[in-house]
Amino acid sequence: MSEMDTPPLPEAKPGFKLSAVSLFMTVVVLSLIFVLRWPELRDLEFGASQMAGTFVGAILFPLLFGWIAYRLFRRSVTTGNIVYTIFLVLMLLGQVAQRSQQSPTTPPDTPRVNPAP
Repeated sequence: MSEMDTPPLPEAKPGFKLSAVSLFMTVVVLSLIFVLRWPELRDLEFGASQMAGTFVGAILFPLLFGWIAYRLFRRSVTTGNIVYTIFLVLMLLGQVAQRSQQSPTTPPDTPRVNPAP
């Protein structure tokens, strides 16, 4: 049997790819997370590491759920992008909720001084 007799291979479907709208939303959400979280993390010893972890988590979790939706809905890139964007916005809302729980008007704890006997 020669190579001329073999049938052509079927074309592979393209993989999961983020749309331009999803990429734009990613930039917007990461910028907003930076604006919300950096003032409180700036003075901490590991503040930059916490910020980097927040960025990685804000990208990986929505990407994981978007890829799962892409696979479950017969490789629908549109569905994967919609789920990715929804989870990305949920990550932003979680950061906003965390920021709102920390009251900036609360004075810092003052050390207690034992009265002299």
